[in-house]
Amino acid sequence: MTLRLLALLGLAALLAPPPAHAQIQQARQAVFGMDCSPCAYALERRLGRLDGVEGVTVSLNDAEAVVRLRGANDALLGALREAVREAGFDPRATTLRVAGTLRQTGGRWELVTPAGERFHVASAASGAREALQAQDGRRVVVTGRVGEGPPSARGWVLTRAALAS
Repeated sequence: MTLRLLALLGLAALLAPPPAHAQIQQARQAVFGMDCSPCAYALERRLGRLDGVEGVTVSLNDAEAVVRLRGANDALLGALREAVREAGFDPRATTLRVAGTLRQTGGRWELVTPAGERFHVASAASGAREALQAQDGRRVVVTGRVGEGPPSARGWVLTRAALAS
């Protein structure tokens, strides 16, 4: 009886739809030009109004904003950076935890989010390449860093990338 119940539960788990994942789950955004507590508060309020944001913590001392997003969201890195600009500051590098489908195209790895935002995964370490190869075509969560500049024609460049556990 117990074995049959476990088998049914296992089958139900296999047939259940996958859980909704945020595309950007968390962003640690470096911010330049934030000089005072009211500045930090204004940035926190501005970022908190973005769709999909669950919480924001702004550190004046560290010159950064940590943005946590809800499970299912359509947040884009470009929108987050634009909100920082609209608040009167300059967005710098961003450290992300982002979910999407990992694909190898033309010898390059890219992560495509459900909203269509593209991240070129720059990773030269052989161990990292092997780990990526094992996940080709699958939905994964990746952590990495995006530099200051705008996205290229191929999308954002995600450096120091690693598969999240």
